Amino acid sequence: MENILDRETVFPEEEEKNEEAIYYKEISCSSFEEAVEKVVAEEDHNRIILCDIDGVLFGNKDKAPLYSLIKKSEIEDQTQGYLWNLREIYGDRVVIVTNRNPRLNLFLSSRYLINKTEEVKENDGPELKVFHSLLKQVPFLARKEKEKLLEYAGSILPHNRELLITSIEDWSVVSLNRKSFLINISRELSKRYGIKSGIINYVIKK
Repeated sequence: MENILDRETVFPEEEEKNEEAIYYKEISCSSFEEAVEKVVAEEDHNRIILCDIDGVLFGNKDKAPLYSLIKKSEIEDQTQGYLWNLREIYGDRVVIVTNRNPRLNLFLSSRYLINKTEEVKENDGPELKVFHSLLKQVPFLARKEKEKLLEYAGSILPHNRELLITSIEDWSVVSLNRKSFLINISRELSKRYGIKSGIINYVIKK
């Protein structure tokens, strides 16, 4: 796989701000399973994978208030299998990142969905880390929650190396600025740990 840091950035305006240019690319997918197949086919193990919940591990209907509680939604076996496959390859570098706040349980069913996500684990597999309440589309909010993600990444990734940040999330009208969160993570990893990273975002649009 070619070096992502040698590619031309898709954000030349960053150069005008005298900020480090960061490579960002989106790849459209029709499902979580397709996204995983694309990631695995690249055979690049030097990456961290940030996986969302809504529209990714659960279907779009599960986003509706109370739906998942009433229907007792579960992550489908096939989806769990693909998630396990990612974890077999990337181990503790596969993490869950979500805007959902587990304190908002009854109406939005957030605690229920997060609990169901945390249940996807193998007896001898790595812990599935879930970072919640991130408010990803607003980088300057939820700083404590974002800090936890950055500290975790710094604890498991080799410093002063190159890395690919891989995101798997769904497409929605409220997340059109989804690149902001990922670019912020990339910049902070570089500033704190000397980790230079490009970004590929697999966006699921059903």
